[in-house]
Amino acid sequence: MKIPLKHTFVRDGKGGQIVFPEFASQSVIDQINRDFVVRDDDLFVVTYPKSGSSWIRQIVHLLVNQGETGDVNLREALPYLERFVGYGKYDVFERPSPRRYLSHCPYQLMFGVQNSRANYVYVARNPKDCAVSTYHFALEHPDFAYTGNWDEFFELFMAGYMHYGLWFDHVLGWWQASQQADNILFVKYEDFHRQRAVSIMQLADFIGYPVTPALLAQVIQKSSFQSVAADPKSNLGRASLQGGEVKHLRKGEIGDWQNYFTAEQNHRFDNLYQERMAGTGLEFIFA
Repeated sequence: MKIPLKHTFVRDGKGGQIVFPEFASQSVIDQINRDFVVRDDDLFVVTYPKSGSSWIRQIVHLLVNQGETGDVNLREALPYLERFVGYGKYDVFERPSPRRYLSHCPYQLMFGVQNSRANYVYVARNPKDCAVSTYHFALEHPDFAYTGNWDEFFELFMAGYMHYGLWFDHVLGWWQASQQADNILFVKYEDFHRQRAVSIMQLADFIGYPVTPALLAQVIQKSSFQSVAADPKSNLGRASLQGGEVKHLRKGEIGDWQNYFTAEQNHRFDNLYQERMAGTGLEFIFA
Protein backbone atom coordinates (compact mmCIF):
# COMPACT_ATOMS: atom_id res chain seq x y z
CA MET A 1 0.00 0.00 0.00
CA LYS A 2 1.28 3.47 -0.85
CA ILE A 3 1.72 5.66 2.21
CA PRO A 4 0.51 9.16 1.23
CA LEU A 5 2.01 10.99 4.18
CA LYS A 6 5.52 12.10 5.09
CA HIS A 7 7.35 9.22 6.71
CA THR A 8 10.48 7.18 7.16
CA PHE A 9 11.01 3.62 8.37
CA VAL A 10 12.65 2.47 11.59
CA ARG A 11 13.62 -1.09 12.46
CA ASP A 12 11.12 -2.51 14.95
CA GLY A 13 13.56 -4.81 16.77
CA LYS A 14 11.64 -7.85 15.56
CA GLY A 15 12.96 -8.11 12.02
CA GLY A 16 10.47 -5.67 10.53
CA GLN A 17 9.98 -1.93 10.18
CA ILE A 18 7.65 0.70 11.61
CA VAL A 19 6.53 3.93 9.95
CA PHE A 20 8.02 6.91 11.80
CA PRO A 21 7.92 10.67 11.15
CA GLU A 22 10.59 11.96 8.77
CA PHE A 23 12.46 13.76 11.54
CA ALA A 24 12.70 10.56 13.62
CA SER A 25 14.76 8.58 11.12
CA GLN A 26 16.72 5.44 11.89
CA SER A 27 19.87 7.53 12.30
CA VAL A 28 18.11 9.77 14.84
CA ILE A 29 16.86 6.79 16.87
CA ASP A 30 20.34 5.26 16.72
CA GLN A 31 21.87 8.55 17.89
CA ILE A 32 19.53 8.79 20.87
CA ASN A 33 20.34 5.22 21.86
CA ARG A 34 24.05 5.95 21.53
CA ASP A 35 24.31 9.38 23.15
CA PHE A 36 21.36 9.72 25.51
CA VAL A 37 21.92 8.21 28.96
CA VAL A 38 18.61 7.65 30.73
CA ARG A 39 18.77 8.61 34.41
CA ASP A 40 16.83 6.86 37.11
CA ASP A 41 15.04 10.09 38.05
CA ASP A 42 13.91 10.83 34.47
CA LEU A 43 10.20 10.93 33.69
CA PHE A 44 8.77 10.13 30.25
CA VAL A 45 5.21 10.79 29.12
CA VAL A 46 4.61 8.34 26.27
CA THR A 47 1.61 8.09 23.95
CA TYR A 48 0.56 6.91 20.56
CA PRO A 49 0.18 10.18 18.60
CA LYS A 50 -2.97 12.22 19.24
CA SER A 51 -3.77 10.43 22.48
CA GLY A 52 -3.60 13.27 24.98
CA SER A 53 0.11 13.96 25.23
CA SER A 54 -0.28 17.75 25.50
CA TRP A 55 -2.98 17.40 28.12
CA ILE A 56 -1.05 14.99 30.35
CA ARG A 57 2.15 17.00 29.91
CA GLN A 58 0.23 20.05 31.12
CA ILE A 59 -0.96 18.16 34.20
CA VAL A 60 2.56 16.94 34.97
CA HIS A 61 3.91 20.47 34.48
CA LEU A 62 1.31 21.86 36.88
CA LEU A 63 1.95 19.17 39.50
CA VAL A 64 5.70 19.68 39.63
CA ASN A 65 5.32 23.49 39.71
CA GLN A 66 2.68 23.72 42.43
CA GLY A 67 -0.15 24.56 40.08
CA GLU A 68 1.66 27.19 38.01
CA THR A 69 2.76 27.00 34.38
CA GLY A 70 5.32 29.80 34.70
CA ASP A 71 7.09 31.31 31.71
CA VAL A 72 8.27 28.06 30.09
CA ASN A 73 6.11 26.72 27.28
CA LEU A 74 5.09 23.08 27.31
CA ARG A 75 7.28 22.19 24.36
CA GLU A 76 10.35 23.19 26.38
CA ALA A 77 9.14 21.96 29.76
CA LEU A 78 8.63 18.40 28.49
CA PRO A 79 10.38 18.26 25.12
CA TYR A 80 9.42 15.71 22.49
CA LEU A 81 12.71 13.82 22.50
CA GLU A 82 12.73 12.35 18.99
CA ARG A 83 11.69 15.65 17.44
CA PHE A 84 14.24 17.75 19.33
CA VAL A 85 17.07 15.43 18.32
CA GLY A 86 15.75 15.14 14.78
CA TYR A 87 16.06 18.91 14.44
CA GLY A 88 19.54 19.02 15.94
CA LYS A 89 18.67 20.25 19.45
CA TYR A 90 21.16 18.02 21.22
CA ASP A 91 21.23 20.09 24.42
CA VAL A 92 18.06 18.19 25.30
CA PHE A 93 20.38 15.36 26.41
CA GLU A 94 22.13 17.33 29.14
CA ARG A 95 19.31 19.02 31.00
CA PRO A 96 19.61 19.08 34.80
CA SER A 97 17.73 16.46 36.77
CA PRO A 98 14.94 15.75 37.23
CA ARG A 99 14.39 15.66 33.47
CA ARG A 100 10.97 15.22 31.86
CA TYR A 101 10.33 14.24 28.26
CA LEU A 102 7.66 13.27 25.76
CA SER A 103 8.08 10.32 23.40
CA HIS A 104 5.81 8.42 21.04
CA CYS A 105 8.03 5.35 20.77
CA PRO A 106 6.60 1.83 21.02
CA TYR A 107 7.73 -0.11 24.07
CA GLN A 108 10.39 -2.20 22.34
CA LEU A 109 12.10 0.92 21.00
CA MET A 110 11.70 3.13 24.08
CA PHE A 111 14.89 4.56 25.48
CA GLY A 112 16.02 3.08 28.79
CA VAL A 113 12.76 1.34 29.57
CA GLN A 114 14.29 -2.10 30.02
CA ASN A 115 17.45 -1.17 31.92
CA SER A 116 16.75 1.91 34.06
CA ARG A 117 14.52 2.92 36.95
CA ALA A 118 13.17 5.97 35.13
CA ASN A 119 9.41 6.44 35.32
CA TYR A 120 7.18 6.09 32.26
CA VAL A 121 3.58 7.35 32.12
CA TYR A 122 1.82 5.79 29.15
CA VAL A 123 -1.43 7.45 28.02
CA ALA A 124 -3.83 5.45 25.82
CA ARG A 125 -6.89 6.81 24.01
CA ASN A 126 -9.66 4.83 22.37
CA PRO A 127 -8.53 4.10 18.82
CA LYS A 128 -11.56 5.44 16.99
CA ASP A 129 -11.22 8.94 18.40
CA CYS A 130 -7.46 8.65 18.02
CA ALA A 131 -7.88 7.89 14.30
CA VAL A 132 -10.18 10.88 13.71
CA SER A 133 -7.96 13.25 15.67
CA THR A 134 -4.89 12.09 13.74
CA TYR A 135 -6.75 12.51 10.44
CA HIS A 136 -7.50 16.18 11.11
CA PHE A 137 -3.98 16.81 12.35
CA ALA A 138 -2.49 15.10 9.30
CA LEU A 139 -4.50 17.30 6.92
CA GLU A 140 -2.93 20.48 8.30
CA HIS A 141 0.39 19.57 9.86
CA PRO A 142 3.59 19.68 7.76
CA ASP A 143 4.95 16.59 9.56
CA PHE A 144 2.23 14.57 7.79
CA ALA A 145 1.38 16.59 4.66
CA TYR A 146 -1.58 14.27 4.05
CA THR A 147 -3.80 15.15 1.10
CA GLY A 148 -6.25 12.23 0.98
CA ASN A 149 -9.77 11.86 2.36
CA TRP A 150 -11.13 10.17 5.48
CA ASP A 151 -11.87 6.84 3.76
CA GLU A 152 -8.29 6.55 2.55
CA PHE A 153 -6.97 7.56 5.95
CA PHE A 154 -9.11 4.92 7.65
CA GLU A 155 -7.46 2.23 5.54
CA LEU A 156 -4.01 3.52 6.47
CA PHE A 157 -4.92 3.50 10.16
CA MET A 158 -6.31 -0.03 9.93
CA ALA A 159 -3.11 -1.24 8.27
CA GLY A 160 -0.79 0.51 10.72
CA TYR A 161 0.68 2.87 8.11
CA MET A 162 0.73 5.65 10.67
CA HIS A 163 3.57 7.42 12.43
CA TYR A 164 4.74 4.98 15.13
CA GLY A 165 2.91 2.04 13.63
CA LEU A 166 -0.31 0.18 14.35
CA TRP A 167 -2.34 1.43 17.32
CA PHE A 168 -2.90 -2.10 18.63
CA ASP A 169 0.79 -2.99 18.62
CA HIS A 170 1.74 0.26 20.31
CA VAL A 171 -0.90 0.22 23.05
CA LEU A 172 -0.74 -3.49 23.81
CA GLY A 173 3.06 -3.44 23.96
CA TRP A 174 2.95 -0.82 26.69
CA TRP A 175 -0.06 -2.39 28.41
CA GLN A 176 1.62 -5.76 28.72
CA ALA A 177 4.85 -4.19 29.95
CA SER A 178 2.97 -2.15 32.56
CA GLN A 179 1.58 -5.35 34.07
CA GLN A 180 5.11 -6.45 34.94
CA ALA A 181 6.95 -3.21 35.74
CA ASP A 182 6.29 -0.87 38.65
CA ASN A 183 7.96 2.06 36.88
CA ILE A 184 5.31 2.14 34.13
CA LEU A 185 1.95 3.77 34.86
CA PHE A 186 -0.66 2.99 32.19
CA VAL A 187 -3.52 5.50 32.16
CA LYS A 188 -6.44 6.18 29.84
CA TYR A 189 -7.34 9.47 28.22
CA GLU A 190 -11.02 8.83 28.88
CA ASP A 191 -10.41 8.40 32.63
CA PHE A 192 -8.93 11.89 32.80
CA HIS A 193 -12.17 13.14 31.26
CA ARG A 194 -14.53 11.24 33.52
CA GLN A 195 -12.55 10.90 36.75
CA ARG A 196 -10.22 13.87 36.62
CA ALA A 197 -9.49 14.21 40.34
CA VAL A 198 -8.84 10.49 40.90
CA SER A 199 -6.66 10.28 37.78
CA ILE A 200 -4.60 13.34 38.73
CA MET A 201 -4.01 12.00 42.24
CA GLN A 202 -2.93 8.63 40.81
CA LEU A 203 -0.51 10.39 38.47
CA ALA A 204 0.83 12.64 41.24
CA ASP A 205 1.45 9.68 43.52
CA PHE A 206 3.31 7.84 40.76
CA ILE A 207 5.65 10.73 39.94
CA GLY A 208 6.18 11.54 43.63
CA TYR A 209 4.46 14.90 44.03
CA PRO A 210 1.96 15.04 46.93
CA VAL A 211 -1.31 16.82 46.20
CA THR A 212 -3.13 19.03 48.68
CA PRO A 213 -6.84 19.78 48.15
CA ALA A 214 -5.93 23.32 47.09
CA LEU A 215 -3.32 22.15 44.58
CA LEU A 216 -5.69 19.52 43.21
CA ALA A 217 -8.38 22.13 42.62
CA GLN A 218 -5.87 24.38 40.86
CA VAL A 219 -4.56 21.59 38.63
CA ILE A 220 -8.10 20.53 37.72
CA GLN A 221 -9.00 24.09 36.76
CA LYS A 222 -5.84 24.79 34.76
CA SER A 223 -5.89 21.42 33.01
CA SER A 224 -9.42 21.66 31.66
CA PHE A 225 -9.49 21.35 27.89
CA GLN A 226 -10.69 24.93 27.63
CA SER A 227 -7.83 26.23 29.78
CA VAL A 228 -5.14 24.26 27.97
CA ALA A 229 -6.52 25.13 24.53
CA ALA A 230 -6.61 28.83 25.42
CA ASP A 231 -3.08 28.89 26.86
CA PRO A 232 -0.57 29.82 24.14
CA LYS A 233 2.25 28.24 26.19
CA SER A 234 0.43 24.89 26.17
CA ASN A 235 -1.60 24.71 22.95
CA LEU A 236 1.36 25.48 20.75
CA GLY A 237 0.94 26.04 17.05
CA ARG A 238 2.89 25.43 13.88
CA ALA A 239 2.53 26.78 10.37
CA SER A 240 -0.38 25.06 8.65
CA LEU A 241 -0.20 23.55 5.18
CA GLN A 242 -3.27 25.64 4.36
CA GLY A 243 -1.66 28.85 5.58
CA GLY A 244 -1.90 30.42 9.01
CA GLU A 245 -1.34 28.31 12.11
CA VAL A 246 -2.48 24.88 13.20
CA LYS A 247 -2.91 24.35 16.94
CA HIS A 248 -2.05 21.05 18.56
CA LEU A 249 -5.44 20.66 20.27
CA ARG A 250 -8.69 20.38 18.31
CA LYS A 251 -11.75 19.12 20.25
CA GLY A 252 -10.59 16.74 22.97
CA GLU A 253 -13.94 14.95 22.99
CA ILE A 254 -14.95 11.34 23.53
CA GLY A 255 -17.09 9.94 20.72
CA ASP A 256 -16.30 12.33 17.86
CA TRP A 257 -15.50 9.23 15.76
CA GLN A 258 -19.26 8.71 15.33
CA ASN A 259 -19.28 11.69 12.98
CA TYR A 260 -16.78 10.00 10.64
CA PHE A 261 -16.93 6.19 10.76
CA THR A 262 -19.40 4.65 8.32
CA ALA A 263 -21.38 1.61 9.48
CA GLU A 264 -19.14 -0.62 7.37
CA GLN A 265 -15.95 0.95 8.73
CA ASN A 266 -17.24 0.62 12.28
CA HIS A 267 -18.06 -3.05 11.74
CA ARG A 268 -14.62 -3.77 10.31
CA PHE A 269 -12.87 -1.91 13.08
CA ASP A 270 -14.91 -3.60 15.81
CA ASN A 271 -13.98 -7.00 14.40
CA LEU A 272 -10.28 -6.12 14.47
CA TYR A 273 -10.61 -4.60 17.93
CA GLN A 274 -12.28 -7.70 19.35
CA GLU A 275 -9.67 -9.94 17.75
CA ARG A 276 -6.67 -8.00 19.00
CA MET A 277 -7.98 -7.08 22.45
CA ALA A 278 -9.41 -10.48 23.38
CA GLY A 279 -7.91 -11.79 26.62
CA THR A 280 -5.83 -8.67 27.30
CA GLY A 281 -8.00 -7.31 30.10
CA LEU A 282 -7.82 -3.86 28.53
CA GLU A 283 -11.04 -2.02 27.72
CA PHE A 284 -11.86 1.46 26.43
CA ILE A 285 -14.81 3.85 26.54
CA PHE A 286 -15.90 4.94 23.05
CA ALA A 287 -18.68 7.43 23.80
